[in-house]
Amino acid sequence: MYRKTFLLIISGFLTLFSLGAQDTISYEFINSIYKNHIRADLDYYFLNHKPSGTYFSDELKDTLSNYLSAEDILFIQKQLESPDTSFSWDQDRLINCRVINDYRREEILSKIRISSAQMIDLRTGLPVKMKEKEPVPDEEQQIYYFATPVWNSDRTLIVFHTIMEEGNHGAPRTYIYKRIEGNWVIVTNLRKLDWNSQ
Repeated sequence: MYRKTFLLIISGFLTLFSLGAQDTISYEFINSIYKNHIRADLDYYFLNHKPSGTYFSDELKDTLSNYLSAEDILFIQKQLESPDTSFSWDQDRLINCRVINDYRREEILSKIRISSAQMIDLRTGLPVKMKEKEPVPDEEQQIYYFATPVWNSDRTLIVFHTIMEEGNHGAPRTYIYKRIEGNWVIVTNLRKLDWNSQ
């Protein structure tokens, strides 16, 4: 009985250690590549606190088959199909980032929509001159979503989902990163994957 209890304790410790290491690697990856996904002129960017998620599509599977074995593809698939729904991004561990909650997200998006709104005269069909709105700062014009990175078994390839939201529009993409000479390099991207919020 004591041996079984000891093994359970060791197993739990190793699981927590593994999750902690995975967490650290996720933040290190984001901090090394975030400039690939936000506007270059921004001093900081807004990141939604909850990661975005996606299903494991045939398109993604076919793309991964160019780089990985069937076993590694299955390894990635299991991660995508069992996301950690309790995870939220920690602003203190991200560079030049402001993590926002759902309330702040709606506040920012409403400001963008009002700033870009235009009244139309129904009789003439022409724009009506409106009182000039206060301009929205550059940093507040987009909200970004980063999925938690998903990697293969030896951590040499990462599947990374992003979305940029601006007003009523969104631009989702899925990137495949590969570690080349110590750096994470984009080897391809997919544009037509469905997105959802974890």
